[in-house]
Amino acid sequence: MENTSTNKYSKSELFNEIVLAIENAMKNESSKFKTDNSNNHNPVLYTIKEVLVLLKISKPTLYSLFKSNKLKPSKIGRRSFIHHKELDRYLEQLNS
Repeated sequence: MENTSTNKYSKSELFNEIVLAIENAMKNESSKFKTDNSNNHNPVLYTIKEVLVLLKISKPTLYSLFKSNKLKPSKIGRRSFIHHKELDRYLEQLNS
């Protein structure tokens, strides 16, 4: 019996295709956790750097807000994030 199947990709091309597929799948999955669809794709969790840019404050100022419990970070492993509702709460508190 003769093998009539032809390979569409070489081994390296196939490997690259698999890597691309995995990377795309990971991006799609991680976006489910990072964004809130009801919020027009605004992040649910902000990184420290994002909060520094949004509030236009320095890192020591942000950490003093954490220490005084005016803004509460959420920890995931060793990384700190600020939930969008927590940031909204803090901003509302500033306005009142």
